[in-house]
Amino acid sequence: MATLAPVGPDDPRTLESSRVLLNEMLGANLYPPAKAADIAQDEEALLLAASEGDEVLGAAVCRLLYLEDADYYHAFGATALELFTHHKVGSLEVLAVRPTRQRRGIGSQLTRAQMGWLADAGCDVAVAVSWIPGGHSASAPMYQRLGFTGTLEVSDFYLEESVADGWTCPQCKGPCHCAGALYYNRLAP
Repeated sequence: MATLAPVGPDDPRTLESSRVLLNEMLGANLYPPAKAADIAQDEEALLLAASEGDEVLGAAVCRLLYLEDADYYHAFGATALELFTHHKVGSLEVLAVRPTRQRRGIGSQLTRAQMGWLADAGCDVAVAVSWIPGGHSASAPMYQRLGFTGTLEVSDFYLEESVADGWTCPQCKGPCHCAGALYYNRLAP
């Protein structure tokens, strides 16, 4: 099993390897160096790496959310807004595992660790948007196995964000027209 560890600014090699992996798997320039460095220093966010020796096999980012963050999730309707109104919410922002290491439990291991960190930070609900490139979500089955509840799928969910932030979708080869589906799970205190 991979070794999980938070990635801080004092470990530039793992920070860069994690950033590169996230960009390769999820979108070119999704995490430019300055953004990754900011996350590594942010007390309300966690960059987590799954490694074997010096090789980063997977990386994930989670963060605390606030009521004003609900706007990002408004496309998912009343369920999403209710979560922010009645709960302390944390986001499982991104997760990527090297293709050669997928289907070995690394994604689940990272997700459980993210959920534990969010619970320790006072969150009682975790939300995640499952990316659906080409009509297929690799993360949805994992979220379902881990007890998450799915909501509706939203077409072009990432389009505005990808244009505004300047990242390129690996599926669309430009601005992201992929759908997203919201998943949420209650966290144990």
